Amino acid sequence: MRTFLVGFLLGASALTGWGQRANGYIFAAPGALSCCGASESTLHAGAGAELKVWKNLGAGVEVGALGPTHDYSLALGVASVNGYYHLLGSDRKFDPFVTGGYSVFFRSGHLNLGNVGMGSNYWFAKHFGVRVEGRDHIYNSFGSTLHYWGVRFGIAIH
Repeated sequence: MRTFLVGFLLGASALTGWGQRANGYIFAAPGALSCCGASESTLHAGAGAELKVWKNLGAGVEVGALGPTHDYSLALGVASVNGYYHLLGSDRKFDPFVTGGYSVFFRSGHLNLGNVGMGSNYWFAKHFGVRVEGRDHIYNSFGSTLHYWGVRFGIAIH
């Protein structure tokens, strides 16, 4: 997993070389797995990249690990493919966005999920900013809905 993350970060860095058309980010997200009136605390950490596709629309990929805080060695791998809509345009200092797409959790098998989120980048300088986002990975199982949600705090690069 570590090797995959390093390779992904290098690929994301290459995308950001396209100037204003792409950005990359790393994040840590405290959160919880919530279902059926109960919750267990989790931590999700990862990295992603987004490419501006057209006007305010973008497409992105990310990879990371999500696990319970009491024993992170039980973490699952997470990979997502998302669409983005930047509410004010992605070329502003304050850059709010909404996102949604497909996620897969993997370890010895895999689980298909949907995800939705909203957040903002704040660009302190032309190529450096912070990112805050709320994200929910959603899975329906036998009439119950599981929410793997978190509040992401990260660093963004252009």
